[in-house]
Amino acid sequence: MRYDNLYVAYSELCRRHAGRSLFVNENISFAETWRRARIRASFLINEGYGRGDIIAILAVNSPEWCITYMAITAIGAIALPLDNNLTPDNYRNMLQTVSARAVYVSGNFCGIFQDVKVYEIEKNTETSGDYQPGAATLAENDVASLLFTSGTTGKPKIVALT
Repeated sequence: MRYDNLYVAYSELCRRHAGRSLFVNENISFAETWRRARIRASFLINEGYGRGDIIAILAVNSPEWCITYMAITAIGAIALPLDNNLTPDNYRNMLQTVSARAVYVSGNFCGIFQDVKVYEIEKNTETSGDYQPGAATLAENDVASLLFTSGTTGKPKIVALT
């Protein structure tokens, strides 16, 4: 099946599999994952982020990592996943290169950034909203994610994924 954008894909897939467990070890269902992603998306909207804004994720693997990625891309912002094995200078340079507006971090990555808004990924960012985008908010060819790749030359390149 083809979806118009990631919001529609997340919504439909999580509705279709609502009662099934998406994160087995945490016993979190598809429906609960999507509920949390929409709440985090509302938080991001309330913080002033939207379509085209770049928000990095520097965190260990967890359901919250996935939920945050879903929230970022659901509002049309661009997710920038960062490799956990680089140096703080690498992270700062990467965020500066793409003009990232914010970064979600897990515990051991707190305190690295001073020039960008930092959110702790494990913290609950409940808002009084449940994000529901307008019909034309997102387009099929919008960039959803940016990735830094070393390629064969060793100098990182940016790859955009729609």
